[in-house]
Amino acid sequence: MSTAPGTQGRRRPQHTAKAAGKPTVTLPDDDLPASAFNLDDLEREGEQVEPFQFIHDKRVYELSDPHEKDWQELIVVLNNPLLFLRLVLREGDKDAFFENPMPAWKLNALTRAYRAHYGLPSDPGESGGLSI
Repeated sequence: MSTAPGTQGRRRPQHTAKAAGKPTVTLPDDDLPASAFNLDDLEREGEQVEPFQFIHDKRVYELSDPHEKDWQELIVVLNNPLLFLRLVLREGDKDAFFENPMPAWKLNALTRAYRAHYGLPSDPGESGGLSI
C-alpha cells in the first residue's frame, strides 16, 4: 500500500476518538462511543466496477479505481494528469506507458473514457475537490 506524500512511515491508529478540545486518542474496542460515525465498519456500497483497460501501441494497460485510492494521494494528483496516471496505472505498466509517446488529443480521449467508466465528473472542477 502506498502512502500519501509526507506520511511515509507513520502508522494510522485503528480506533480513535476526539472529545471537544482534546487530542485524538486510540481507544480499545470496548470503549468506542456508540454515537460516533465508525468508518472502520463501513463497506463500499454498490457493485465494484471492473478495472478500466485501454490499448496503446498494441499493449493493454489497466487503470485502477480512483475511489479505492487514499484520499490524501488523490487530492494531490486530481488536477495533474501525469501524477494521476502514475497513481492509477498498474505498477508493471508505468515504465512502458511513459516511454511511449501519445498525442495530447489521445490523452484527452483516454481521460474522458476513464472518467465515464468510473462515473466521475467530466471536468475535475465539477467534483468540488474530493467528491469523486
